[in-house]
This record gives sequence, structure tokens and C-alpha cells, in this order.
Amino acid sequence: MPVVGDSGVGSDWEYLRKKELAGEIISLISSDFNGNADQITYTVPSGKRFFFMKAKLYPVVDTVHGETTVIGATSNRRAFISITFDGVVKDILTHDEESRTTYGSYSPGLTTANTGQYESNFFGSILGDGIKQVKLTSTNTSGTYRVSLLGWIE
Repeated sequence: MPVVGDSGVGSDWEYLRKKELAGEIISLISSDFNGNADQITYTVPSGKRFFFMKAKLYPVVDTVHGETTVIGATSNRRAFISITFDGVVKDILTHDEESRTTYGSYSPGLTTANTGQYESNFFGSILGDGIKQVKLTSTNTSGTYRVSLLGWIE
């Protein structure tokens, strides 16, 4: 986790420690959700710059449907989380899980396939004016999830 420290002095962890002691670390986590809405909204204070470090998507519960007697039944659980700076999409976190019931007299079971990006992979900042916001917004949601946001201001 490379982070630029104060004038290159000290380690990344020392830099973050100083930010934490100064009350400049922003760490937010949503409640459980299963619908489409803004899950985290952080308004950047006027004159401060928010430095985005990480966002994560967490599937909260077993997202596969329970046992069914319908052979060949398919279910899908998914969530798309847009990370926006003042309305501009910077990254999208995704979870997509397909499951297919194969229960039968000779081959009981459930096959699943999971794909997704559960952690952001960009670094950016936004200068606040007391109105600009960083948002994590869920769309196309089926299942139960949480999201988190981590960064700092200066």
C-alpha cells in the first residue's frame, strides 16, 4: 500500500499514524443493504482535499438460494457499486454469482460461479467546497452487502 509520506520522511504507516492522530482519517462502513441507493456519502469540507485510498464491497450473507427441487433452476446474486467524485465515476466494484441447481436422483448438488472486483484499484483526490461529495452507490442489487470507504483529508 504505497502512500506518499510527509516530504518523503518516514514510512507509510508513520504517515497514516500522524493522519489518524490529527483526526484526518476518514473511515466509513455502510449498514447491510439489499437495494439500490447511495450507501455511503462523504461531503468534503470546504478548503480540504480528500485523498481516496480504498473502497471495498462485502457480500454479507450466503448469497446463493437455498436448496430447490427444480432441476436446472438458475439464480443470480449481484451488486454494482459506483464510486463517484462529485458525480464523476472513478471506479466500479462488482459482485456476480450465478448458481444452477443440479439436484436429482443421480447428481445432487449446486454449481456456482463467482466473479467480481471487491476492492478499488485507483488513487485520486478531490478538493472540497462543502458541497462536493464522494459517494458509493449501489445499482442492480440482488443479495445483501456492505461497502466501506477509506481515505484522509488535509
